[in-house]
Amino acid sequence: MTTCRPASVALRRPLVLLLSAALLLPLCAVPASAGQLQQPPQRRTLLQWLFGGSPRQQEDIITLPTRKKRPRVKKHNAGSITTLSTQVPLAKAVDARHVLVVGDFLAAGLADGLEAAFAGDATTVVDSRTSTASGLTRDDYFNWPGTLGKYLAETHPAAVVVLLGANDRQQIRGKGSSIKFDSPAWTEAYRARVDALIKVADEAHAPLIWVGLPSFRIDATNAAALQFNAVYRNETAKAGAEFVDIWDGFVDENGKFMLTGFDVNGQPVRLRTSDGVGMTEAGKRKMAFYAEKPVRKILGDPLTVEKIVRLDQQGLLGPTVPEVTPKTAGVAVRIAPISLTDPELDGGATLLGDPGEKTTISGTLLPGRSGPAPVGRVDDDRLPALQ
Repeated sequence: MTTCRPASVALRRPLVLLLSAALLLPLCAVPASAGQLQQPPQRRTLLQWLFGGSPRQQEDIITLPTRKKRPRVKKHNAGSITTLSTQVPLAKAVDARHVLVVGDFLAAGLADGLEAAFAGDATTVVDSRTSTASGLTRDDYFNWPGTLGKYLAETHPAAVVVLLGANDRQQIRGKGSSIKFDSPAWTEAYRARVDALIKVADEAHAPLIWVGLPSFRIDATNAAALQFNAVYRNETAKAGAEFVDIWDGFVDENGKFMLTGFDVNGQPVRLRTSDGVGMTEAGKRKMAFYAEKPVRKILGDPLTVEKIVRLDQQGLLGPTVPEVTPKTAGVAVRIAPISLTDPELDGGATLLGDPGEKTTISGTLLPGRSGPAPVGRVDDDRLPALQ
């Protein structure tokens, strides 16, 4: 008697064979090469054994392009936007004129700015003779009136630029005595030392330019700077020297100290260092911007004179103004009063607008009539001549 096996038993045997083959296949595989051992083998899934197909190869996988990161650019502070020198320095001539800059740490920055300003001028050399912590109150530390003469003899400058006072908010010491700051005696003694320094330059026939102090962050130092600037202004005016006020270039619209402001190109930059005392490169160049004009005036910049003459020859400066001499200055020229009804003003017999006369289009006065229109004009009503 034949027994019938269930269908499930018949279908189970192929599945067992397939699973056994799947387990024995890795043992019988050919040894992989060295390059293949570096990557783990990709096994087939049960569905792939049953229905065919192979695992996806690495090269078949589509990888999306990754966005390259831009290299980070190191941000510079605003003070480094404007460099001191924007042009290649020229070799100075043998007979170049010398501009001597003396003073404290602010004067050293001013000298750097002036060097940048005259970098393209081969006829001008900027000599810096500064002492960082010097001033006029401590002549036992550094005596500027006694030292300036030696610097003048060494450089023979065409102009002397002075910037002092940032270290002078202290007692005046000398010869075993001291005078308290911000007292009447202190002000008189300080004024005398300013005069002594100006006198040294005057005796050497060196034109002197005194640059005033800028504002500072500390209120007490700021108030002292205003007091010092008043002394510099008064004493230079008495001696016939020139005072350069740079205060407005380093304060805001309210007159307050500012770290950031406009540079010589009108761009917002960092002008002062974080301590509220020193200058950045842009601040040094801005100080020099104020001092550059009077320095060039003393030097008699020939380029400026040539430009003015050239413009005058081309007629770009407008009509010339009559020269006023001391004899004609202040002398009023008197003329007789003119009547509005005077017909003799233009040599005519009647005033303009008299109904008895008419003005032609051509501008000629003809009594009672106007002349014919020019040939070819729109109001010419004459018939053309017959051929």
